[in-house]
Amino acid sequence: SCASSVSQAAAVAALTGPPDLLAERATILTCQRDVLVEQIRECAGLSCAPPAGTFYLLASCAGLLGRRDPQGVEITDDTGFAHYLLQSCGVAVMPGSACGIAPYIRMNFALPAVTLRNAGGRLRAACAALT
Repeated sequence: SCASSVSQAAAVAALTGPPDLLAERATILTCQRDVLVEQIRECAGLSCAPPAGTFYLLASCAGLLGRRDPQGVEITDDTGFAHYLLQSCGVAVMPGSACGIAPYIRMNFALPAVTLRNAGGRLRAACAALT
C-alpha cells in the first residue's frame, strides 16, 4: 500500500515549510507526554518510560496481573486490564498484546493536559480498587 497523495503533500509541506510550527508542536507533545508519564507513575502497579518519538505511551501493567477487580474478576492479561479500565473508569486504552507487546497498554497522549490529568485520576482510582 502507498501513502495517499494528501499525506504526501502534507509531508512535503511539513519538511519544506517554516520550522517554527514543527518545533511548537513538538514542544506541546513533549509537555503532554510528560503529563501522562507523571500520571502513570502515580498509579500503583503501572510503570513506563517516556517515549522519544511518538504520541503513544506504553505502560507496563505486569504489576497488576493476578489482582482482582471489585467484582472479584481476576486481571489475567493486558486485554483483561484494558477491558477493566474501560468498564470501571471509562478510560480507553489498547492492549499491548494487539501490537505484540504484552503485558503493556498503549495510550495516546495527543490530548489536552486537563484531559490527561482527568484520565490519570481515574486510572489511579481504578488501579487502587484492584486487590
